[in-house]
Amino acid sequence: MTFSKKAVLLIYLLLISTALLAQKIVKSDTVKISGQTIFLHIPTKEEIKKEIRNVETSMKRDLRDYVADMQNQQFISDNVITDVSLEVIGDDVLDLKVIYEYSLKNDTMKFQTDDFPLGEYRVEQSNAALVTFSIIKKTMNGQLAKYTNAGQKISFTIQGNADAVALRGVIEYNGEFGPEINEECEVTGSTIRYKINEQTDIQSNYQLAFIRAYSVKNYILKNIEKFWITQNKFFYKALVSDFKGGKYRRVSIEIVIHDAFGSIIPK
Repeated sequence: MTFSKKAVLLIYLLLISTALLAQKIVKSDTVKISGQTIFLHIPTKEEIKKEIRNVETSMKRDLRDYVADMQNQQFISDNVITDVSLEVIGDDVLDLKVIYEYSLKNDTMKFQTDDFPLGEYRVEQSNAALVTFSIIKKTMNGQLAKYTNAGQKISFTIQGNADAVALRGVIEYNGEFGPEINEECEVTGSTIRYKINEQTDIQSNYQLAFIRAYSVKNYILKNIEKFWITQNKFFYKALVSDFKGGKYRRVSIEIVIHDAFGSIIPK
């Protein structure tokens, strides 16, 4: 039986991967297979960090252009500031942490805002949030696509914010996210379990901040297809400001792509 050069090359690549897995090689320039030395460059952690810095620069540039376009279309005002940051974390197994956030330059419009109106919690009611999640979708299908594959483990930490305007009575929960929400949430350093349904409704600013965070999970799982094929875990934080105004009614999201570089670094 004879093999073509292409078949032989494929066999060698398979043998290389198998050998590296068996030896748990993290960094090497060569590997010997059947007495032959094969040259193979495996990126170092510093090389990966440099690559991610370049990706971050590209994402910031695209973000700036996209936000400017949304402002020109008057979907959001020039009061909105957005940002994205990337960080490689871990030692033996490297994760990629991506933080998407936005804020308002000032709060001149107390009751007309780019962000959540008083007492509202659905993502669709905040144009600034909608722009942010459009950016997440674009980057997950663009610059971050190579780091996220089917079955990838991803952790989301979502923070919901409320301002200091006191609730007048309760805010009705209309079952948008199911008959009952029953989730743990970090509040001022402690973990609290919130149960919200159509009977209890929303009774505090902390619950309002939490359900704003929870609405993010609901929105991204419906609208960002990339997360339909990944293994997702969600964490929530609720923060209530001491100040009043739309700039304190917002959400932010941190995404950690676990073992983000496994597809390009043999273990």
